[in-house]
Amino acid sequence: MTWGTLVRRVLPLAAASAVVGNGVRLRRRLTALSVIDPRSVVGSSTPPPGSTTTSATDAAAPAVVVMTVEGGGLDDAVVAAAAAHLGARGLDAVDLVPADLPTDQLLDVLRICDVRTLRGKTVPMGRGAGQAVVVRRGLAERAGLVGGPHDPVELRRAFLQAKRYSPHGCDQALVPSLRAAPVRADQLLSVWRSEYGRLMAALLPTRFGPAAVAGAAAAAGATGAALVVGAAVAAQPAVVTAATPARPRDLASPATAIRLLAGPARIAAALRGGWRPERPAHTDPRFIAEHRRGYESDLAAGVERFLGAELDACPVCAGTAIRPRISSPDLVQCKPGTFRVDVCDACGTSFQNPPLTAQGLDFYYRDFYDGAGEFDTEMMFSADDWLYEKRAGMVGEYTEPKRWLDVGGGHGHFCLVASTLYPDTRFELVDQETPVAEAVRRGWVADGHGGSFPDVAPVLDGTFDVVTMFHYLEHTADPLAELDAAHRVLEPGGTLVIEVPAPDSRMADLLGWAWGPWMQPQHLHLLPLDTMVDQLERRGFEVLDTNRGRFYTAWDLSWAAFQVLTRLAPGPDAPWTPARSRAHRAGRLAAFVASGPALALALLLDKAVVTPLAKLDGRVSSVFTVVARKVDATAAGAG
Repeated sequence: MTWGTLVRRVLPLAAASAVVGNGVRLRRRLTALSVIDPRSVVGSSTPPPGSTTTSATDAAAPAVVVMTVEGGGLDDAVVAAAAAHLGARGLDAVDLVPADLPTDQLLDVLRICDVRTLRGKTVPMGRGAGQAVVVRRGLAERAGLVGGPHDPVELRRAFLQAKRYSPHGCDQALVPSLRAAPVRADQLLSVWRSEYGRLMAALLPTRFGPAAVAGAAAAAGATGAALVVGAAVAAQPAVVTAATPARPRDLASPATAIRLLAGPARIAAALRGGWRPERPAHTDPRFIAEHRRGYESDLAAGVERFLGAELDACPVCAGTAIRPRISSPDLVQCKPGTFRVDVCDACGTSFQNPPLTAQGLDFYYRDFYDGAGEFDTEMMFSADDWLYEKRAGMVGEYTEPKRWLDVGGGHGHFCLVASTLYPDTRFELVDQETPVAEAVRRGWVADGHGGSFPDVAPVLDGTFDVVTMFHYLEHTADPLAELDAAHRVLEPGGTLVIEVPAPDSRMADLLGWAWGPWMQPQHLHLLPLDTMVDQLERRGFEVLDTNRGRFYTAWDLSWAAFQVLTRLAPGPDAPWTPARSRAHRAGRLAAFVASGPALALALLLDKAVVTPLAKLDGRVSSVFTVVARKVDATAAGAG
């Protein structure tokens, strides 16, 4: 196939097909929405298949709190119908989507929220249309939600908070009689920042794809192919909304007919937007500038002081045959500093050397799980229920849990999902004070214990029949003390489940510093499988099962490609980086666009090659799992 054929025929056809296919996908999401009609008798607009219609007379309405976007509003009939919808279905909150929401804003809503996931999954984040949210008064009080008008960013945060505090009680519904207060062009940038976080830089360029393909085809003389792409883009809104109650106010406008050009123009206008919400997103220049001042003294004093004394022996087996394995900068947050990982030839443990001090750990963890990084980390942990369900289901193969302690579980995502599989089990959590307190407030765990696990273990002595540590031990300064703590809090016969990165993975050797699970500087100790088993047995555990990659879906090549890209084009603006120039931002965007095919290829190879190989050869997997039983209550502390 020649380059000319690719540009004139293949790419335009692929682009047009992708646009139409995506329209069909978005249509499925639209038709899955409930329809709330404030009239006692639903009019001629027939609800689409799979949706439900609620009228104001359907159920006794609970007391509600109403939040609307500035410039919008709900009449009493819509509020009554929304409250009836909550009462009839036993829900706590509903996000209302006006039927006349402009085309591009409706498509934005459908891209970011699938109501089937919102209803059917536990941890995915609640994404709203930013027009109106109606919540039960009790939920509003628990979640700190306040009624009245809000800016479009704050209203989206309100629905996000409602989903966190009622993970099984939120819905999204189309309201034919509700008039939209569209997001202004100058507000779009701030809205996108709040919705996408740091993913915005990767997602927005994809919106230029059809226009770029059409432009290349036209330049190559294939005007007809370019028009096909333009027609597909213009037809997409009709594909999405036909025979539904949605009636975008601009569906028949000339701008819709030339969406191929209007779309990039809309993005360009948004990027010039100067409006800022009362609480800017963590990627907003105002937020970054304010938080940069807090880092100035730390950075001025240098980061070398965050490293402790270099170790001359392995922290696990005390062997002295240690050697350097990899050296890496911070590729997680791109904070300054370089970190070395050594390996012990005796037991195979890989460990950071010199290790971070307590002050260093505070510096390099700051704004990752909280502050500037909280939204992105929450997005990662809230991606899906699948892996949490598989991990929880595995525990049921060995015991019937009654009191379960998850160590290092953050805000409790795993506990929340596991509780749906084991409704009679009491779930508790150990982590730092702030996330533990939030997990308890949300109701995701029955109780939380803030502080280090070895410190809180004496209070929890022998009280749990299950302890889980999923990707926790590698973060700890003394993993052996953590194993002792697990032994202490378990009752005799109790089950311990550990999942950690596998430093003896073939991918770790193949990819070197670019292997994602090195995750410097946050991962301090990585024990290989044989050493983990040995240390557990020394502490009075019987190892019941070991597994490399039972639920493993590879991200190794994709993560490595991203690591390489991050070294070539260092991270975006952040409070701990120098203020990025326009040239840097443009160069980083260009690097992301140029590396798109390589990243896509890496992702394809991960799914089509590495994942199947890991099923055949466990050493290909980058993680392993150990299931053990406490059998000797007197052996804790041996080692």
